[in-house]
Amino acid sequence: MFFRTLRTTIIFALILGGLAWIVIANPVHAPEGLQPSNTHLPPNPTTASGLVITFVPEGTRARLRTSSEAKFLSQWAADCTQCMVINGAYFDENNTPTGYFSAGGTRDGASTYDLNRSGLVSIDSRGQVQIENLTGSTLGSLIATKDGLQSYPILVHNFEPAVKEDSGKRARRTALALTRDNKLAIINYFGQITLYQFAREIASALEGNQQVKIAINLDGGPSTGLVIRDMAFPDGKKTLTYDSITPVPNIIEFSSAR
Repeated sequence: MFFRTLRTTIIFALILGGLAWIVIANPVHAPEGLQPSNTHLPPNPTTASGLVITFVPEGTRARLRTSSEAKFLSQWAADCTQCMVINGAYFDENNTPTGYFSAGGTRDGASTYDLNRSGLVSIDSRGQVQIENLTGSTLGSLIATKDGLQSYPILVHNFEPAVKEDSGKRARRTALALTRDNKLAIINYFGQITLYQFAREIASALEGNQQVKIAINLDGGPSTGLVIRDMAFPDGKKTLTYDSITPVPNIIEFSSAR
């Protein structure tokens, strides 16, 4: 894609409950069929060009799920109702997370990443998500996390892009972000983009109270996906499938609070 600032980017806002979805697309490579009045995202995410930002509805509860058997995101979503699922942590050939991962107090794997080059997605007892830059943290505080996954890199920190060098490696991407007003957003890119570009796109995508203050990269590439199944948004229930290309052994699930 051509890398552009917000001033030269066309923003298509899909109004699904107070800006629940936003697609930011390059005007030259706008996804086929995408119009501002649409209530669906592009039918072919593998060729979509631009960020797909999904604001998680208030009152939603998050949880981490893991399995020794990897499954496509659509399969993970098949056994939940009124939910969204996204890919989670990096994993190895044995389907074991390669960074710190704990779900419900049960640790999966024994590895951790360099604390000064990674971040933590944690979920509290109310099912609310926090994102933390682990720079300067201790291993003890990390492994005390009951529900959390470690990932890297931090893409945006204190409203600024945090990736300083461009590796040139392009892939599909998934990130979690918190805005200035503490709204949680899922950010996908279903085309091909480097982490350096991804960080800059996220940092410049939104303004005001919706400006991203921190964002963390999750497992991407063929793991990238977003499945929404009868999820309750303020303006009604929505269903959408951007399946992962490959099966994944762990996910983050968001469900309407019971």
